[in-house]
Amino acid sequence: MRGRLIGVFVGICVAVVMLVSCAAAPPGDASPAAPESSTTQSPGTRSTGTAPAGAERFAGVCAGIAHCRVVADRDVDGDGERDKVAWVQRSKKLVVIRVRTADGERLHRSVDVSWWYGGGAWGGATRIDGRRGVELVIGSTMGAHTPGYTMLTYRRGSLRVLDSPRNEDHWYIDAAYSVLAGWWRSTPGDRVTMTYKDALRTRSDTFRGANTTYVWRDGHWAKARADKTSYRNLNRANRIAGWHVHGLAEWPGF
Repeated sequence: MRGRLIGVFVGICVAVVMLVSCAAAPPGDASPAAPESSTTQSPGTRSTGTAPAGAERFAGVCAGIAHCRVVADRDVDGDGERDKVAWVQRSKKLVVIRVRTADGERLHRSVDVSWWYGGGAWGGATRIDGRRGVELVIGSTMGAHTPGYTMLTYRRGSLRVLDSPRNEDHWYIDAAYSVLAGWWRSTPGDRVTMTYKDALRTRSDTFRGANTTYVWRDGHWAKARADKTSYRNLNRANRIAGWHVHGLAEWPGF
């Protein structure tokens, strides 16, 4: 008899809890919240959306994307607001650079990194040309001693490759026994210039080369001047090698 009474009591308690739970839940709340939708885009394209206020406006730059990490928080599109930049490692031959802008634009661009040992390297985000917004630097090709970088820039709602002033789709630097090269950026007055400095070893173990300066004018690079140079030893010539641009390491990716 005691066991039956306990069973009846427990049954009554369970029934009461179920009734209270059902009464507390309004109609329609039982279904789970829908996950954030993802959009697949072709390289260089965008999708737009209304960005929520506050920190949540950046939600989704890596949402649902495997092997994705945020690498920068800089103004990419030139509107003065910080944008999120992410690196997606698709394979050792391919990476995707994703950008979620402050106003909700979503951009991405694929970069071939098959010639950079280990699958490419994030170089940094800094201003290179004369437009507003930073450029995105990706280590994408590497010779015996010559790394090359792909430069992405924002143009009309998409990420484009910014060619070097030397009309190459990679920006090369160098440091070896017989050859050295580097890029130097300066902003004299209201101008933006990039100077490519190179030097080659001579038979007398001195170095000779040139400083070739390009100026950003009317939306592109224009050659301004080229000055011959010479260095009496390797230590002096070494100073020209690498990147000499504010916001970038001298040897990005190493």
